[in-house]
Amino acid sequence: MSFPPALARLQSHVIVGVALTLFWLIVYLFTVSPTVNFIDSGELITAAYEPGIAHPPGYPLYVLMGYVATHLLWGEVAWRLNALSSFWSALCVGALYFLILSAWSYIQWSRTDRTVPAARRSRGLKTPARPDSAIEPIKMSHAPWELLAAAGAASLLGASASFWSRSAQAKMYSLHFFLVALLFWLALNYRWAYERKDKAATRRWLVALVIVGSLSFTNHLMTNLLLPGTALLIFSGENWARRLRAVAQEWRVIIPSMLPLLLYLYLPLRMAQEPYMNWGSPDSWGDFRRHIGVWQYQAYWLGDIESNFALIQAYASQQWGLLTLPIMAAAIVVNAFLFRLHRPLFMATIVTAIITLFFSIGYSISEIEPYLIPIYMMLIFGLGVGALALPTAFQWVENPSKDRSNTNSERAYITAIVVAVAALAAIVIQYPLQDRSRDNMAPAFVRNVFAELPPDSILITDYWDFYAPTYYLQRIKGERPDITVIDMSLLRYPWYTEQMRMNDPQLLSKSDDLVASFGALQRRWVEGEPLSSVELSRLNDLYTGLLTSFVERNPERRSYVLFSAPCNEPQAPQGCEGNQVAPAFARYPSGLAFELVKPDNRPEPPPLPEYDLRGITTDRIPLDTVAVPVAEYYASTYRRLGRLYQLIDRPEQAQMAEVKAAEILAALPGR
Repeated sequence: MSFPPALARLQSHVIVGVALTLFWLIVYLFTVSPTVNFIDSGELITAAYEPGIAHPPGYPLYVLMGYVATHLLWGEVAWRLNALSSFWSALCVGALYFLILSAWSYIQWSRTDRTVPAARRSRGLKTPARPDSAIEPIKMSHAPWELLAAAGAASLLGASASFWSRSAQAKMYSLHFFLVALLFWLALNYRWAYERKDKAATRRWLVALVIVGSLSFTNHLMTNLLLPGTALLIFSGENWARRLRAVAQEWRVIIPSMLPLLLYLYLPLRMAQEPYMNWGSPDSWGDFRRHIGVWQYQAYWLGDIESNFALIQAYASQQWGLLTLPIMAAAIVVNAFLFRLHRPLFMATIVTAIITLFFSIGYSISEIEPYLIPIYMMLIFGLGVGALALPTAFQWVENPSKDRSNTNSERAYITAIVVAVAALAAIVIQYPLQDRSRDNMAPAFVRNVFAELPPDSILITDYWDFYAPTYYLQRIKGERPDITVIDMSLLRYPWYTEQMRMNDPQLLSKSDDLVASFGALQRRWVEGEPLSSVELSRLNDLYTGLLTSFVERNPERRSYVLFSAPCNEPQAPQGCEGNQVAPAFARYPSGLAFELVKPDNRPEPPPLPEYDLRGITTDRIPLDTVAVPVAEYYASTYRRLGRLYQLIDRPEQAQMAEVKAAEILAALPGR
């Protein structure tokens, strides 16, 4: 069967795009994590599976998609949502490929219009001066070298460390990155249709842009960072006021296209059904507004900027291993061609990158790494378009009216091969570093802790990378539901008390008097009422008193604490909040956790534990910035037990504990 030449050419770039997407989907599925991971993974999986309310701003689009995926796909529940991340990551690579090709076609179209003076055409500013009735068809034919270069550039994103790692675990980021590429592609096509004076196509692209943008807002509020760049892509250039009026005149179709924002109504509607995963309890206007406005995280803004900047530098320097510096340098240099080729397109990408960078520097959260990925996307987009322009760039500088029929074929294929080889080398380098197919560290950490606790224990923690996976293991896997795990940080918010009551009503009922007093003052604090210094001190006393009551009023249950470093020691440093929990009780090492005991009632020393250290000393996996502290936690536990064995005259056990600690530390990167 033969196709018309135009259709055959159209098929070629679509076929390559589909093949590229499938290739990356297969790669990501081979490296995807088989189970729950650290940070927010356990909480998000549990919220999606129930479904419930996730942490602010709730991510209704992701949660609802996750609910479908976790109930339709096969395998372990966590793997199903991890695989969904792989799917969106692969689609993002494919979308970036199409964005690069579309931008290249648009630039050529805008520069080869003979009705525009060469000086203006070289700046990409002038709308082609055609009558309204003359709608020029879009030419989307591409030479093989162009397809190779675009696929190679998009694959550089796919092979970057931060992007790849988010494809292997349950997070909403992969969906967001796909929507970033899709939004820029839609905005570009809107601009192109407007300049071609194709009113029907202009309206279609605008409706699609608003719908996808609205959906993106229901997935992640990082979409806000895209608004200035998207606006520049749509409006910048000559006749910007006319462009603005053209969009405003379409308000009748724009407003209905924003209906996807109503997905946020899922939060109060679902909350009315009292789900277990009830983060923020957004069933009143105030709580709903605070939840979608991420009020809880305002304390992270403009925190430790210096440390955050150093962390950002460290992440950026390891994206492609040894190739990071040349790829970054090439991206920056080649982006200069994008500035010469089409300034509005260049400004849209560079403004997006700069705004994202400044926001990331100021937002001092532990997982800042994925916030940087749109920066890499913008750089790689410029690299891809610049690589396609390089073979003709010097000719266009000399004579902007030249079209691509004068492209130097040899130079073009060399450029494409260089980009493709760089992408292939990056894949080879990153594959073993991003392979999470054997990553069981998070569930192993929780199970190792649980194995040391007796039935009906109470465990108080401030370690989110421990606590989040317990959601998954206890609620979905049904492991050790007898243990009540309490997160100290979450207890500061009213919704968490209700979640605890659903989990362990007897525990809460014994502290109802404190819950009521704490809750009343807590509600005033949450709603922004000014509290005096006396009231703030009272609020803190009630908070620590409530935590202490869980220990003191349940003497029939053994209580434990597990804190993140450096507070995970019997004599924790000053400033550790855990010091205020049950101060009349001593902390006695029981393994990974400490048992809270009366000073005159110390238990027998624990035996030397044999932890499941898969991923660290056996069946080793690449250890990231979250996994390394967990491994160090194991090592500090063995050393702590070693000191205990020395005190009670068990030198052999002390030596064995020190050996195990040394084995763990030797397995850490850079040791």
